[in-house]
Order: sequence, then C-alpha cells, then structure tokens
Amino acid sequence: MNTIQPERVLEELLRLREEAAAAGQFTAAVRATELIGKHLSMFVDRVEQKSDIDFATRLMSARRRNHEESGDT
Repeated sequence: MNTIQPERVLEELLRLREEAAAAGQFTAAVRATELIGKHLSMFVDRVEQKSDIDFATRLMSARRRNHEESGDT
C-alpha cells in the first residue's frame, strides 16, 4: 500500500523548492517554502471577524422610535 507520509511530502517539497530555485522559477520555490512553513505552523491564516454593531445600533434606534411614537415615554 502506498500511503502518503508527512516526512515524504516535506522531503518532496524541499527537493522541488531547490529545483525550482535553481531553474529560476521563484514563484514555485516560494510556494513550496510557504507550504513547508504552513506545515510547521509558522504562519497563521487570519480571518477578519466583523461584529454587526451597525445592525444592533439601527435596531435599538428603531425600537426607541417605535416606543416614542406609541406615546410610552
């Protein structure tokens, strides 16, 4: 059975990086380096989390207006 093992993948990436750099294919070399770095947890993918404060503010304003319009001051 031919299973993929992390060590073999890293060895292949290192080999491909060296070959790409030697051939002047720097984009491929950088990509291989990036994949190696990701495997080693050197980089963190960041996801922007944006709270919906604007929606909450608008909801509170609408409730306040509704309350004022109903005469319940």
